[in-house]
Amino acid sequence: MPPRPAAAAARAQAASATVPSRGRGGGGGVRWPIVAVAVALLALIVVGVVVLAGGGDDEPAATQEPNVVAPPPSRSAQDEPPRPRGETTVAVLNGTTVNGLAKRTAAKIEGAGFDVPADLVTDAVEQNRSATIVMFAEGARDEALEVAKVIGVGRDAVDVLDTSTRTLTQGRARVVVTVGADQSQQ
Repeated sequence: MPPRPAAAAARAQAASATVPSRGRGGGGGVRWPIVAVAVALLALIVVGVVVLAGGGDDEPAATQEPNVVAPPPSRSAQDEPPRPRGETTVAVLNGTTVNGLAKRTAAKIEGAGFDVPADLVTDAVEQNRSATIVMFAEGARDEALEVAKVIGVGRDAVDVLDTSTRTLTQGRARVVVTVGADQSQQ
């Protein structure tokens, strides 16, 4: 049985209604890329204007301060002038297991004119120190530097007195030397 002409015509018409024509006569198939590019360009222009205009914030933009190199701090009102050596109390703690090392170091310091009470020459809590450290109470940095010179320790070994060391010396010493193994060779 041959196909009916009416059914074939209906199928052809249905196919043309759902599938767009790719020929020149269809029209709309070539325009969508142009429209997409135009929309993207418009979006970029809007974003650019918003960014350049500052986004509409009412607050003024913060100005950045230039970096400035500050001079080293000068002697402040808190720093006391260095005391005479005889008025500077120094504690000497043995931070090693070498017997008598704190006493020998204390003798050097006392020989240079500092006050080193015998009861402040004792063992440190930890006795594994390889390098000597010189610590100072507030306002006694200059005195600590002088003590460091006397025992041959560099400025880099001078630091602020910590709470546990201050407690160990009963808060009586302005300068505390914790002797390390480096002093056993001197």
